[in-house]
Amino acid sequence: MEAWAADWTHKDITAYLAHYASDFKPANGLDRQAWIAQRKQRLAKPETISVTISDLDIKPAGDKASARFTQTYRAGEQNLRETKTLELTLRDGQWLIQQERIGS
Repeated sequence: MEAWAADWTHKDITAYLAHYASDFKPANGLDRQAWIAQRKQRLAKPETISVTISDLDIKPAGDKASARFTQTYRAGEQNLRETKTLELTLRDGQWLIQQERIGS
C-alpha cells in the first residue's frame, strides 16, 4: 500500500500501473484502456502530487484481501480526504489491485 502511494506521489506511471491487476475493473464504467489513458494524462500534469494513507485496515481471505483506509490526496488546489477500499488479489507472489471504491 505504501509503495502504491509513493509511486503515485512520485508520478512514476509505470510503477504506479504495475500495482494494478490485468483484470482491474475501473469505476464509472471506464474500460481499462480508457482508465490507463486518463491516469497517464493526470500524472503528466506539472503540479506536485501528495498521496498519503492512514487508518489502514486489511482483511485477508486466502488469495484475496480487502484494504480500507483514509486517503489524503493533494495536487494543485485540490485537497481531498476520503475513505477508499482496494480489493486485492495475490498473483505470482504480489498483491495487485483488482478494484477500488471511494466512500464507506
